[in-house]
Amino acid sequence: MRDDALVALAREVLQGSSKVKQIPQSFLQCRIDEIESALPAGRVDPSCIALKDPAEPMKLPDWDDSKGDRPTVKEIEEFPDPQTQQPIPHTYFANLLYVYPEFINFEKYRNIACNVQIRNSDASVSGEGLKVIPGKSSTSAFVSCAWTQVNYHKKTVTPQEEIKIMLPLTLTPTSHLFFTFYKVSCKNNPGFKEVVGHSVLPLYIKNRIPPDDTYYLPIASKLPKNYLIPFHEGKETDELKFLHNGAKSFRVRIKLVSTIFQQDHGINDFLALFPSDRDILASKEQSEKQLRRALSSLQSADDATLIKFSAALFNYLNEQLVTRTTPLARYGAFLAIAVIAHKVAMYTNEESRAWLLSAYVQHKLDNVNNVPLYPYILEQWQIGNLAVYAPAS
Repeated sequence: MRDDALVALAREVLQGSSKVKQIPQSFLQCRIDEIESALPAGRVDPSCIALKDPAEPMKLPDWDDSKGDRPTVKEIEEFPDPQTQQPIPHTYFANLLYVYPEFINFEKYRNIACNVQIRNSDASVSGEGLKVIPGKSSTSAFVSCAWTQVNYHKKTVTPQEEIKIMLPLTLTPTSHLFFTFYKVSCKNNPGFKEVVGHSVLPLYIKNRIPPDDTYYLPIASKLPKNYLIPFHEGKETDELKFLHNGAKSFRVRIKLVSTIFQQDHGINDFLALFPSDRDILASKEQSEKQLRRALSSLQSADDATLIKFSAALFNYLNEQLVTRTTPLARYGAFLAIAVIAHKVAMYTNEESRAWLLSAYVQHKLDNVNNVPLYPYILEQWQIGNLAVYAPAS
């Protein structure tokens, strides 16, 4: 549920609106404690990575420790507002995808539930999902699928679940989200689930995860083997049938929180276009054009995304500066470093600029494979005039 919808629902509940149906004799009890000293022990971040030794004592006000069981403290993911919070370079590991099924419409069926999986293969419709979805307290630590609640006696449903997925470190063109829709029997044979449709959202197109956005997808009543390409093309065959004449009856929203994958066209195109030594030796003239296109793509990259991935990009370019064998590649790497430094400097104010760039130099900048970096930087500095690529800020 989006923030605006949640606020509207809370307002209706507080006003006692008759539109909001409440479960009789039900309540939610929560407790809020102020932590005045050190953060509690046993903490894990949203990626389930331990942040402190679980053996350390838990210090919460009025905590009953008589049973000797100390619970795990789970941190909640923060989605900062890009309009109000300045981006900072990634200094931690995260590789999460949040999935929000928002709208499902069936003309014929009621009591609809949605099953969500992430798959690395489309070889079989009945294939298993990857065990990368954190489980609930009654399940194993990680499960292969997640469910939305059943919307009783409704053909049009609006699920409210937030599904967190621990993305694999390696994605392929066949990596995708697989949605299966069930009609759940509530009267005759209660709990029986009948498959009534499927939908698919590819996750890795042209070496990039789709942007954070809302996606409108059709629902297929029948899928063939190797269904990704036929589903995307949207052409019905004997093995592929769509419901509602192919209308996009399913709406889903995704949100990526990752220090591994980025969604920016500019950065992705730069990495793809940066010429290899083999390309340069084959045609220097063509490689020079390709390098200019790569640098132009880097210039067009989103500034906030560039700042978040600046440390990784600087490290990559420093490695190219030292290990590449052709002068053009080394010079191109140096120009790219200048482009990123200039964009970071122009995006931020003077105080933040000094912090962002000096923090990298102090804490991240290092030799490459024990080879001193500074002679290569000085060499490239003397070779060309950087004014066109990185004017003084």
